[in-house]
Parts: sequence; structure tokens; C-alpha cells
Amino acid sequence: AARPISDGPWVDTARDIEGRYGLTRPVTILASDHPTLLVTWGWLRPRIIVPHAAHGWTADRIRIVLGHELAHVQRGDWLMQ
Repeated sequence: AARPISDGPWVDTARDIEGRYGLTRPVTILASDHPTLLVTWGWLRPRIIVPHAAHGWTADRIRIVLGHELAHVQRGDWLMQ
């Protein structure tokens, strides 16, 4: 079970990085009840799932995590898996 994150630092940071990476499709950010789940999947509708506790992460940690996960989206890594 995961719920969309529709505003706040996760979405704002994701949109900033998407622009820097030249991504044309917005990536959906989801918060999971799983305590450690952090995963990216999807090509046409890319999604990133973060643990629910990630709402308390610092802005720097959010930027690092999203930079890493959005690089997977940019490269199309999900297609290769």
C-alpha cells in the first residue's frame, strides 16, 4: 500500500531535478507503509516509492535520494531490469 505525495519538498525537489535531467514525464512519488522500501519503476509512468518515514528526512537527503532515483528514470534502467 502506497499513497501519492502530491506536494511539499519531495515533489518540489523532484520537479527541479526532473528539469535539470531533461525528463519530460513527471514522476509520481509514493509513500509506502513499508519501513525500508525505496524503489523506482516504470517507463511510461515512472514512480518512486519511499518509506513513510522519509517525510522526516532532511532536504539534503531528499535531494540525494531523488537525484539517484531520477537518474535511473533518465537512463531508462527499468527497461533493462
